[in-house]
Parts: sequence; C-alpha cells; structure tokens
Amino acid sequence: MDIGFVLGICSFLGFIACLIWLIVMVAQKRSKRYSLIGIGVCFVLFIVALSIPSSKESVTVNTKAQSSSIAISNRMASSSSTEFTNNDDYTAYTEQEDLSKNEEYITKDEYDKIKSGMTYAQVVKIVGSEGEAYYESGDKGTDDYVVNYMWHGKDGFSTASITCTGKSQKVIAKSQGGLK
Repeated sequence: MDIGFVLGICSFLGFIACLIWLIVMVAQKRSKRYSLIGIGVCFVLFIVALSIPSSKESVTVNTKAQSSSIAISNRMASSSSTEFTNNDDYTAYTEQEDLSKNEEYITKDEYDKIKSGMTYAQVVKIVGSEGEAYYESGDKGTDDYVVNYMWHGKDGFSTASITCTGKSQKVIAKSQGGLK
C-alpha cells in the first residue's frame, strides 16, 4: 500500500475520533481545546496525504528525471563514457529527440584531426556535418563570443564537443566521451 493512502485513512479516522471527542466535551461542558487541536492536526495530515504521489506517479516522475539527467550529461560531453545500470536507463536515453538529428556522425579519427586554432568551418569539413550548438555566450561577431558544438558517435552514446571563440570562431578546447 502507498504511504499516502495509509496516512490519509489514519488521518480521516483520527478526524472522526476527535470530532466525537469534541461532541463529548461540549456535552460535558469541558474544555474543547485539545479536541480542536486534534481535529486541526488530523486535517493537516489529511492534506499532506493527498499531496503524496502514488507509486505509479513516482515511477513516471523518476523516469522523466532519468531522461533529463541523461540528456544533460550527454550534452556536457564529459570525458567519461555514459554507463547504464539497467534497461530503463537505456530506453529513456534512446527515446531522446536530440540523440542524433541527422545521419552524420563523428568518428575517433575525425576527432583526433581537430586541433586548437582551427576554425569551425575547418572542423565541419573534417567531420562532414555541422555540430549542434548547445551553448552560446557573448555577442555574435565580437571577440567575446563563445559557442560549444557537439556531435554524436555512431553508437548514439558517444559524443565529441568543441569550444569556439571570437569573430573567426577558432577552436580553443575539445573533449570527447566514448568515441572508438
């Protein structure tokens, strides 16, 4: 049973018991203070019970969180490869829209040819496709303009990214995760 359901039933029964207690206190012309406090506490617990999601809702939220987490870690193109502990993680990851928007991929050989100081146009010639711009900072056309581009490997899990800066969009950094 769900904890929210159990808490809801207990708080409802407590509310009924405190209501009966209040009626008895009114009939005996005694202090109603503690029975009213009990009713208030049971009411608050009942509201809390209603706000606790059922286990099905929890699973749905958890799957969405896993999908978002995987997409974010993939976008950051960390230097370590993505590891999946179960099939649910793999399924959530492969359902991401941005897994690969085109049929072009980057290989380890292409990645190794990219050097600092190259222009973005030179990188596109090496890879054979435009990268996905996942981060931009500064004003376009100025020396402060920075863009991070990302490509996916053929397996869909590996990634490579470069950071370009300035008017000429020269490569200042690169990273990859899992390319073979």
